[in-house]
Amino acid sequence: MIQKRLLAVLFLAMFSLASPSISFAANANIPDLLSDEDSAGGEHWSNAPPWDEDTGSGDDWGDAPSWDEETTIDEAMGSIADPLEPMNRVFYTVNDKMYVWVLSPVSKGYAKVVPIGLRTGINTFFENLYSPVRMVNALLQGDVDKSGIILGRFVINTTAGVLGLADVADQEFGLKKQRADFGQTLGVWGIGNGFYLYWPLIGPSSARDTVGFGVDGFSRPTFWLIDDWLVSGELVTADNLNFLSLNPHFYDEFRKMAFDPYIATRQAYFDYRNALIRKGKAGDND
Repeated sequence: MIQKRLLAVLFLAMFSLASPSISFAANANIPDLLSDEDSAGGEHWSNAPPWDEDTGSGDDWGDAPSWDEETTIDEAMGSIADPLEPMNRVFYTVNDKMYVWVLSPVSKGYAKVVPIGLRTGINTFFENLYSPVRMVNALLQGDVDKSGIILGRFVINTTAGVLGLADVADQEFGLKKQRADFGQTLGVWGIGNGFYLYWPLIGPSSARDTVGFGVDGFSRPTFWLIDDWLVSGELVTADNLNFLSLNPHFYDEFRKMAFDPYIATRQAYFDYRNALIRKGKAGDND
């Protein structure tokens, strides 16, 4: 019996991938997170004059802002270090094939069986369930306003929203979902990305965010409230399967547009995470 359940969990765990890109991008509109102000150093360079080809010097750049000492090397280069690229590419290929051959067909079948209204309610329920973890991270980032919004959403959706099945906080009170995780918290504290990692099943990450992912995972209520780790794992994978069914086309379009999907995924992840951290440092709410 245990062996059968373990195999079931391992199969369902494949849905933890939720596609190599969807897991970090479908919850947010990346272009909206990025702007000129979010460029390296956080300054606006639009007033800087063009390079003087005659002099070959930077004298004409007098109006350009000075270098921000808090800017990391990764941000300055506009990319994340990837010393393990051969290994990461292998894992990316495995996840990519798994998505095309298994995850996409199964999630589409699930979407046909389960009505969109119910799937949306399930997604909202899990989002609400994980609110305490986001609230703690917002506090650790020193963002009292964001933690207050998360707490307010949790109370309203748990009560008026029937245990979080409906997002009443957003619909009736205009309290938008807030993003806060421990990887972002470490970034706000000044810890850099480290190097890029692409994990089987989980997808894109970094050395810093891998630590954050583990801390957040162990902090989830399902980990502490359910003694049976198999049941806990089943809940997490069910959440991810449901999430993937609500975002079925993002990765397909991403693959079509990108010349090299691996590099595009890496860059999108880097830009997305840095944008979240800059917003966290600035205390901006979503």
